[in-house]
Amino acid sequence: MLTVDRLTALLRDKNALLPFEIGAFIALEATEALLAGPAVIASADVTISAEGVLRVTASRGSANSEQAARSVIALLAELLIAAGSGVPPMLLELVERGPTNGQWSLSALRDELEASLVPLNRGAARRVLSRLLREAERGGSVHRPIDLPTVPAPSRVDADLDALIGHSPVPEIKVSRTKSPDAELDALLAEMVDDEQAPATIPDSVPPAPPAPRLPENSGTSGGSGPSRMPFALPAEPPPRAPRLAESPSRPPPAALESPRADQMPRSRPDLDLSGIEETKGRSTAWLWGGGFVVLIGALLLLVHWLRPDVFGRIGGEGDQAEEQMLDDQRTERDLQQASLFADHRDRFGRLSVEVTPERAQILLFIGRGPTEARELEKGVAHEFIAIADGRSPSRAMVPPDAQWESTAQGFRYELGMQTGEQAMDVDNLVLGPSLLPREMGHGTADLGTVRVVTTPPGAQVFQLIGFTRAEVTNIRTDQAHELLMYLDGYAPERRVVGPSDWRAVDGNKTAEIRVELVERRPNR
Repeated sequence: MLTVDRLTALLRDKNALLPFEIGAFIALEATEALLAGPAVIASADVTISAEGVLRVTASRGSANSEQAARSVIALLAELLIAAGSGVPPMLLELVERGPTNGQWSLSALRDELEASLVPLNRGAARRVLSRLLREAERGGSVHRPIDLPTVPAPSRVDADLDALIGHSPVPEIKVSRTKSPDAELDALLAEMVDDEQAPATIPDSVPPAPPAPRLPENSGTSGGSGPSRMPFALPAEPPPRAPRLAESPSRPPPAALESPRADQMPRSRPDLDLSGIEETKGRSTAWLWGGGFVVLIGALLLLVHWLRPDVFGRIGGEGDQAEEQMLDDQRTERDLQQASLFADHRDRFGRLSVEVTPERAQILLFIGRGPTEARELEKGVAHEFIAIADGRSPSRAMVPPDAQWESTAQGFRYELGMQTGEQAMDVDNLVLGPSLLPREMGHGTADLGTVRVVTTPPGAQVFQLIGFTRAEVTNIRTDQAHELLMYLDGYAPERRVVGPSDWRAVDGNKTAEIRVELVERRPNR
C-alpha cells in the first residue's frame, strides 16, 4: 500500500516516469470518490492498494464541490509533472484553465477526465498501477524516460498500458484527404505496387479474317469436273511471327482470279495462320495499357508531391534537415510544457523552516481536531502527539518504534486514543510538560502509514511534535494556513500562524522561515 506522493517519489528516485494516462486515471478515481462527499485532498490523501485500487482518506464533506475540484486539479498537475513529456494538450489545458465549460464542479471535472481517457479500461489501469507499485518497491524496471527517436523495449507494464488506452493494430488505410499524410503516402505507394504487378490483358478472341481467295488449277478455264487445287502448298507449320499471309512468287495477276463456287469452299481451315493478326491486336492493346499505366504513375507522383512535398526533399538530401528541425521543435515544446508544470508546482508547495530559542524548545505542528489523521509517517520510528482541550490540562501520547501497525486496504494504520486531563488550566498558563520520545528513536523503513488520533473529549486540538530548536517541513502547501506551537518549560508558549504572505521565492522555490524567541514565564504573585 502506497500513497500517490510516495509512489511518485520512488519513481523520481529511479529516474522513471509515470505514464500520463495513469496520472489522469488516478485523478478520475479520486474525483469519483469525492462525489459522495467533497473534500480538499492532496497526493498524500490518495492511497493505492497492491491490487491497484485507489481510496481517498480525506474527511468527506469538509469542503464544497469547487474546492474539491480545484484540489484534484492540483493533484493532476503533480502527476503530470511525474509523467514528463508527451502529455496531451487536453490535459495541459485542463490543468491550466480548468473544465472547458467553466463550471468548477466535481461532476464537470469527472466528464473532462473521462473524455481524455476514451476508451477507458479500468481493469487494465488497475493492473498497471499494481505492477508499478510492486516494481517501484522492489527495485524492478519501470517505465523510463527515452530520448527521441530511441524506442524502449516492450514490457508487461507497457502491454497493460496499451490495454488501458485501447491500442489495436492499425487497419488498412485508403487514400483520403482526411487521413494523416504518412497513411496517405503508404496507401498511394501500395496502389502503385498493385498497378505494376497487374499485367495488361489482351482479348482472347479476334474477329475471324475474311476467307482467302483460292487460285484455280487452270487459269484459262472457267469450270471443271473436280475441285480446283492451289498452285502452291501452305506450310505445314506457320512461321512463328508472320505479319501477314504468305504469298507465292508465281501468283498470277489479279485479272486471272475468279470466285470459287460454294461446293469448293472448305468447311474448316485448320491450317490458316492467324498469329500475325493476334500479335497486331496484342501490340495495340499493350500500348494502350502501358500508356495508361504511365499516366497513372505520373498522377500518383503529382498527388504525393502535393500531399507530402518533404518526400522529394528527402530524395534530394533535404529530408534529414527537415526531420531534425521537427525533432528540435518537439523538444522545445516539451520543455516549455514541463517548465510550466514545474512552475505551477513551485507556486503551490514550498519548504517551511522553523528556528526557536532558547535551545531544546519543542516545535509542534497542528494537524486537526480529533478525531484526525497524521499521514505519511514512517514505520519503525517513534511519533509523539499532544491533545489540548479548552480549559483542561493537555495530554501526551506516543507511537513507539516497535508499534504493530494494522495493514488495511488503504495502507498501514495505527489507532491512537488520547484523553485530555481533568485539571482545569488557563490557556495563557498552559503547561505541556516534557517530551515522551525515547533516546533511541528507532530505524525508519520504506513503508509509510497513517496515525488516526481519537480524542476525548472530541474536538480537542491535536499537535504533532516535529522537532526541537530547529525543524524543517518540505512539500507543504503554500496556499493554506499552518499553525505552529513552540513550548519550553519555564517559558510562555508561543503560537504562530504561517500564511500565504509568509512565503517568498528563493532560487525559484517558495520558502518560509520562521524564527521565534520565547519569553520567560512570569511567576504568579
